[in-house]
Amino acid sequence: MKLRPLTKSLHFFALALSLLAISAQAQQPAAQPPRTKIRTITAFVRVERGQYQIQFSEALKFLKVAQTTFESRGFTVQTLRIATQPFPEYTQGLSQAETLQFFKNLDAITQDGHFVLSIGPACLSGNDCDAQADLLAEILKNSKSIYGSLYVTNNQGVNWPAVKAAARVVKKLSDGTVHSEGNFHFAALANVPQGSPFFPAAYLTGLGHQFAVGLESANEVAAAFRDAPDVPTARRRLTDTFFQLATDVEDVALRVDRERGWTYLGLDLSPAPSKNASIGAAIESLSKQPFGTSGTMSVVAVITALMAGYPAALTLGGVSLIAALIGGATCTSAPMAMMLLIALVTLISGVCSAGVTFHTTM
Repeated sequence: MKLRPLTKSLHFFALALSLLAISAQAQQPAAQPPRTKIRTITAFVRVERGQYQIQFSEALKFLKVAQTTFESRGFTVQTLRIATQPFPEYTQGLSQAETLQFFKNLDAITQDGHFVLSIGPACLSGNDCDAQADLLAEILKNSKSIYGSLYVTNNQGVNWPAVKAAARVVKKLSDGTVHSEGNFHFAALANVPQGSPFFPAAYLTGLGHQFAVGLESANEVAAAFRDAPDVPTARRRLTDTFFQLATDVEDVALRVDRERGWTYLGLDLSPAPSKNASIGAAIESLSKQPFGTSGTMSVVAVITALMAGYPAALTLGGVSLIAALIGGATCTSAPMAMMLLIALVTLISGVCSAGVTFHTTM
């Protein structure tokens, strides 16, 4: 059957459109793999009680600009956070009732601004931590977006009075908050330096007007370990991964530093977990053993050594890794996690160069 001239024209037109669409599709660049998620951009503010509202307003404005800058480069920024010096320094002279009201006001500011706040350790050193620890428990019980901590070591080693005070905070938060969830806002710290972007451990001892970045890199560690034939290969892959991650993030962070006048402290490469990103599963893929059994500590050592070895990073070694292990979503032998925690606390000095926070990291 012969096609009429109009029908022929329509067929040729349709064919031309199809070829044009195929050509355009072929010329499109390949889809770029998704960027590593940034768990947090944390600003460090030295609070002056008479100016705290202005200070937090300026810090939040900076954080939103930093978020926009990172997101314009393809990153996803999950949270904005502010950390301060130890709160007793800026509540000195207030009664307990006045202190609780002060932090009630601050909690309202955090919720209005959609950020979270770490008010630093109740006690950094010394043996008289009881009153401030008890006050911290009351603050955390009565707030939604505030986090805090307590240092349980000092220059001489374990600060046992502080350990007892921390235990009392845990007990009060267990009894005084729904499902004991207040303990997610508290950490007992051991040898954790200032400047970590992760909560609840974040705090400041310097001048402030600084910021740091924390990643959610559990999936990247898992990808580096996947199908690795041996530990040296996995270590080499992870080294390359961390180097690329750090380079990409710090290029943007240093630009923010230059343009906004906030000093960039560094990058925490600790593999913070999420519901769909488990460092436990990554460890199992390399050790070929259930999590917590033989081989787990060797893999932990590989990860923490690489984090500590990157010179520009605010690596906290096993600090955030322990929390990631306990907080991750996937382990074939999840009940082994608590047993491993005991071993990690005992052996921590052998596999990492920093401290420990007893909490679930965020």
